[in-house]
Amino acid sequence: MSFADESLTSKRKYNRGHMVPEKWVFGLYDVEAKLGVAEFVEDRSRETLLPLIEKYVIPGSIIYSDCWPAYGGGAISSLPVVPPYEHFT
Repeated sequence: MSFADESLTSKRKYNRGHMVPEKWVFGLYDVEAKLGVAEFVEDRSRETLLPLIEKYVIPGSIIYSDCWPAYGGGAISSLPVVPPYEHFT
């Protein structure tokens, strides 16, 4: 069972400090193996995130994610892996 989520990093707090570029991070965590991975990504598009899921998640795994549109519409469940992923939000 894996969890997938994306997050924006490098925001200023209370408008203090110098401006730093904002970067997106995509993370996956396997609850059973207690292993996680995080990668900086250019954006949160389907074309960016789905290849990372294929790269890091074992086929047949259960994946939990938020309702971000890149995961929606059966995108994760329809990835070409055997056995297929089960996706829940």
